[in-house]
Amino acid sequence: MTKRELFATYPDQADVRRERKHLWTAPGAGESLAEGVRRRAAAFAAQAQSELRSTSTVVAFTHQTTTVALRSLLESRPLPEVLAEERQAKLPNAAILHYSLRDGRFTRTGTVIPPI
Repeated sequence: MTKRELFATYPDQADVRRERKHLWTAPGAGESLAEGVRRRAAAFAAQAQSELRSTSTVVAFTHQTTTVALRSLLESRPLPEVLAEERQAKLPNAAILHYSLRDGRFTRTGTVIPPI
């Protein structure tokens, strides 16, 4: 089911989706950003830290929701703060985020947005 179909099927949940997006779970086998998506993103971030300690490059291909979870984890920022920033200036689908591992913490060092 597409997001549009999901929203049309469950209009009674519109306020929850809008006001508490990070906690909303789609009916059925969905997962919330704050729990399932963030847990998988945390596992990836831990693996990325391990790989970067051995001077490897880490590349992640993901979709918007997981990008929000990863940014929250890597930048040590609360989900609602990252979501608020995304509402103001959503990253395009093709963005490349550069992070460095310094003293055990990720630091965002740049963003590349390909030309339209």
